[in-house]
Amino acid sequence: MLDSAKLLPLLKPYPPEQMEFYLVSQIVNSPANNTPDCAAPLT
Repeated sequence: MLDSAKLLPLLKPYPPEQMEFYLVSQIVNSPANNTPDCAAPLT
């Protein structure tokens, strides 16, 4: 059995100052595409 007191601290939002975003290709819209290119930033 898992101890909820150990798990609850994990249920917090990721700090926004550590996030970044960038545009990616539209190939991510198809589950047939499962390559690192899906997460590559557009240039």
